[in-house]
Amino acid sequence: MFATELWHGAVPEPYASLSQRFSENAPETPWEFWAEWYEGMLKGEPLDWELQRRVALTGNSIWNAGPEAVAEEIAEIQARWEVEKALSDIKGSLTVRTSARHGIGGNNPPKSIEDERLSDALTLIWETTDDLSTALEEESPAREWIEAILGKLKAGLFGLLKWCVGKANLGVGTAVVAGSTKGTTAIVDAYIAKHPEKIEALIEAIERWLPLLS
Repeated sequence: MFATELWHGAVPEPYASLSQRFSENAPETPWEFWAEWYEGMLKGEPLDWELQRRVALTGNSIWNAGPEAVAEEIAEIQARWEVEKALSDIKGSLTVRTSARHGIGGNNPPKSIEDERLSDALTLIWETTDDLSTALEEESPAREWIEAILGKLKAGLFGLLKWCVGKANLGVGTAVVAGSTKGTTAIVDAYIAKHPEKIEALIEAIERWLPLLS
């Protein structure tokens, strides 16, 4: 039902004019989220349901405090949700694999490369994502804690980018051996080492969330 446009055909007046005016005036006001929410419902493209669920669970004291208080709470909810999504994306990419993938176009397993700089960078990133997962288990993690995590993540990214410069011609099908935090050997796709944008996305999400923490 929610994947269906609210109106069949053109939006009738005066609703079209009212919704357009609301959408145009909402940016940078306490009503910005609600303009996006309404636009999604209007087009049959609702906002993510988990995000909507979290907004709906906002306490009555905040709802009763007025639109500005609600907007501040929603901004923190959205920012934290973006951090969780970016972290989940990285966790999926850095999942320890028990066997190497086959190289592209062949049946032989790819050659493993040991590189201390890459190993250190990936280990730091892996440890930091674990720290962030722990922090996100708390309802209100300390700002200083998140700042420390952000600093470590940036250091890991810097090390990864330095490695990328030195290994610019590394093939996508090549595997990289790096030590995991549990002392075992992890085989990590070199694709991640060549595509640090997922880590950059997490850093950017944390930077947007950080000012909203107390």
